[in-house]
Amino acid sequence: MSEQTQSVVSAAAQFEQKIKAIGICAQAEIPFLLVGPPGNAKTAVVESIFRQTCADYHVSVPALNDPAYYAGYPSQGKNEHDETIAVMLPNAWVRRLARRGAQGERVGTFLDEISSAPPATRAACLRGIMQGSWGDHTIPHSVCGAAMNPASMAESGYDLSPPLANRFVHFNWDPPVSWWDEQRMLGFPDPELLLLPQDWESKHLPQVNALHSAFARVKPGLVQACPDSAEARTHAWPSFRTWTWALRLLAASTSVGGPPGSDLALILVSAAVGSGAAGEFLHYCQELDLPDPELLLNHPERIRSTLPERGDRAYACLTSVTSAVLANNTPDRWRTAWKVFEQAALMGKKDIAAISVKLLAKNKPDGVTETPKEVSPFVPFLRQAGLLGP
Repeated sequence: MSEQTQSVVSAAAQFEQKIKAIGICAQAEIPFLLVGPPGNAKTAVVESIFRQTCADYHVSVPALNDPAYYAGYPSQGKNEHDETIAVMLPNAWVRRLARRGAQGERVGTFLDEISSAPPATRAACLRGIMQGSWGDHTIPHSVCGAAMNPASMAESGYDLSPPLANRFVHFNWDPPVSWWDEQRMLGFPDPELLLLPQDWESKHLPQVNALHSAFARVKPGLVQACPDSAEARTHAWPSFRTWTWALRLLAASTSVGGPPGSDLALILVSAAVGSGAAGEFLHYCQELDLPDPELLLNHPERIRSTLPERGDRAYACLTSVTSAVLANNTPDRWRTAWKVFEQAALMGKKDIAAISVKLLAKNKPDGVTETPKEVSPFVPFLRQAGLLGP
């Protein structure tokens, strides 16, 4: 295979990874935005993803609708005291999706050409994008997708405001010709997606959260970093909100074979917080190489051979144990975690374990009536914090 042919194949494969990443966003119910020139299948691909991941979905073009289409139409109603009040009547699509969402099914909303909508209409979409709240009504289990052309190419297009931009994870939509040509020859089939396992959050999010907790102490300037440049604020940038999404997306990626060192993880985390912060965080994750917290909960004595010496690594290791317990907080797991922390204290890591111990003590599960003897190294700290039980 020639070098040029390899490059073409690689470009198509990389773009398919991006489509899989968007599919993960839909399944994790995290709002996503596709930005690219007109006429290159943004809408078609998102609709295909929604068909595969949602029980129902609605497509609209905000530029064609007034704010009431999203926020509701003013009308007269009654409250619980039979008093006349103003209410906002939802559009039919809101009621339809809310019924499906109330049954526990995932539903989707797609806002096409969002940058061409006037400011008032875009403002009416803010809570819907984030929370599935359209006017006075909320759609459970809702995910919002959107697409737009760059402002320079859009029909009466605007740059996104920082509050709107920060409500999405951002994907540059740049399909290579080789990908499009292959899809055309195949009749434009639905793209293959990576389906998340049911336990992706409980199995992978605790350790990802622990990694970021350590990273935030080393690089606090990358956690909340609204750019100075007005142009940069229209793209992905780090905030508490987008980091929360980034961690969920990294956990989801890991659950389908995309660990921190993979292209899939880089695509997803970059879409949430920008490429600079994503690159530093993922490199940090690979460098730490932490032990599996579930292994430590099954064999607490192994902490003596696996607890890193470096402070931030030790902190991440111990935090991952607490996070894993809180994700499945049974009495046995809670008691076993104290055995891990007792060993850490004996190794001189009592101060590093302090935050993890505090979280563990505050979340004692039902059924635990006595404080485990392994708490003894932390008694002064817990007594001072008012967390020492009987």
